[in-house]
Amino acid sequence: MEKFIYGLAIPFEGYPCWNYDRDSRTYTFERINPTGIMTDGLVGMLEGHSFDKQLGRTDDGTLSLYINDRGLFFRLKPENQAALSCYKRVKRNALRHCSIAYHFKKEDRIRIREDEQKVKHLYALDGEIVIFQELREIQLYEISFTNHPGQDGTFCTTDKHDSRLRGINWEQPIQMTKGRIKP
Repeated sequence: MEKFIYGLAIPFEGYPCWNYDRDSRTYTFERINPTGIMTDGLVGMLEGHSFDKQLGRTDDGTLSLYINDRGLFFRLKPENQAALSCYKRVKRNALRHCSIAYHFKKEDRIRIREDEQKVKHLYALDGEIVIFQELREIQLYEISFTNHPGQDGTFCTTDKHDSRLRGINWEQPIQMTKGRIKP
């Protein structure tokens, strides 16, 4: 039986990435527009964003990407020692999350003021500022295994039948080409 690591690299639901700046008392929540994910035709899988620990790539068939309305999912076939080591840690739940690396242009980050207004009406913020943002376009080039993700909701597992993977057709990965990844 072949071994694989499965997971969710980019959640689309809500605002999975957030930060709090104590000095300005500002919460910033961010999401990625699903129709704005682009690639140059190659996405690599690493451990801890370290290029010394390359685990797979979309161009050699060891990394496959899948997309639906919930997020950008992946399947990694571990074919080198570093990837097999990650497989073992994911299997015993010692490695549980993912992170991504991407480029974006500053002008592609827009504020979602209607969501900011909704929060102001629901909560008494006592001088704190809440900013909601969306990245309209990103150039994705890397997915990494980590236990300290920048986005809430990411995960990885060795269990193909994990309920969080429902609805993914593992026989139909995204065709990697230069340009937009289509949901």
